[in-house]
Amino acid sequence: VQIRGVGKWVANRPQLGQGRQRYPEGPLDPSGPRGNSWGRFGPDDELGTLNLLTPEAILQAAKEIQTGMRISLEWPLSMPTYPSFNRNPFKQELILRSPNCIYDDVLSFNSQGSTQWDGFRHYANQKMRKFYNGYTTEYIESSHAIGLHTVAEHGGITGRGVLLDYADWAATNFVPVSALQSAPVTLENMERVVHDHKHEFRKGDILFVRSGFTAAYNKLEKLSEHCKITGRYTFYLSSMPLKVMGGVASPPNAFAILLGSARNILVIRIGRKGGKG
Repeated sequence: VQIRGVGKWVANRPQLGQGRQRYPEGPLDPSGPRGNSWGRFGPDDELGTLNLLTPEAILQAAKEIQTGMRISLEWPLSMPTYPSFNRNPFKQELILRSPNCIYDDVLSFNSQGSTQWDGFRHYANQKMRKFYNGYTTEYIESSHAIGLHTVAEHGGITGRGVLLDYADWAATNFVPVSALQSAPVTLENMERVVHDHKHEFRKGDILFVRSGFTAAYNKLEKLSEHCKITGRYTFYLSSMPLKVMGGVASPPNAFAILLGSARNILVIRIGRKGGKG
């Protein structure tokens, strides 16, 4: 079948949902918003699908490490220069502890300003004004519930990362993409990326989607280059959010350890603009 000049396509392609635990029809919590998964891991859960990062899943992910090559997966805190939605930019103040020759530094930044993980406290269902598992603004402001410190206390976000390089696939298949404008990335096209790169998903995989924004903004694209050179789009991910009690979001402090030949070692750093991290 020929589809919009993209090339041959087969009906039995692997799909993003394969191997995933299916949700029941309708919301898990009838009192919550449409499509919610509240209560899937219990009424008091604060980790969500990070519960799938079991010791067994992490041991499987560790098999991705073969060369020890490491790649940073985030921007400097000072990027982008002008954070989105009028957020305050990053500031660093050096303090010389005279008369000794010792420096401290004081950092000021909005946790949404650069590369970040968004915690459950960041964005509520706007109609109901409730967060994950039904937490209200009143409860959020009077407790540390569903803060990112819970993720740090459980060992961070560690497992097998899978890169869906949508920007490279689109360029190869002549699909117009402008990363600096709002445009949908369809499930149909994402499933084509899965097919072309021969991805096989496992329970607990951590999904990365490259939209091409950093290429348009300032060309931080080395993870994509390495994956294309080696033909491997999976890696071992290690990330430890800041341990801020009741934290809303955090720089990910994330890096990938990759498969591939040692001769392909690159010095790399990639990231993405603030938003969904």
